[in-house]
Amino acid sequence: MIRLGIYPGPLCRGAAGYETYGPHARYVETFARYFDAVVVFAPVTTRETNYRGYRIEAPNVRAVELPRISHQGDRNRLLPVR
Repeated sequence: MIRLGIYPGPLCRGAAGYETYGPHARYVETFARYFDAVVVFAPVTTRETNYRGYRIEAPNVRAVELPRISHQGDRNRLLPVR
């Protein structure tokens, strides 16, 4: 089995699966054609954002949700994962 791990950008999680904007989703689905499994490492949200709208439909793609990073002033910190 040949697996690939990538970070294409942030994802949105909805009832129908993971979404992102078109170029990133097509990028992920293109890799899915050539690998047995594709693991996407990305921050994930359930809120309305500008990077949703194209659902990743390849059956061999799964997501590993990374914590979101908050940029508050000059402090960068990880937000707690819930």
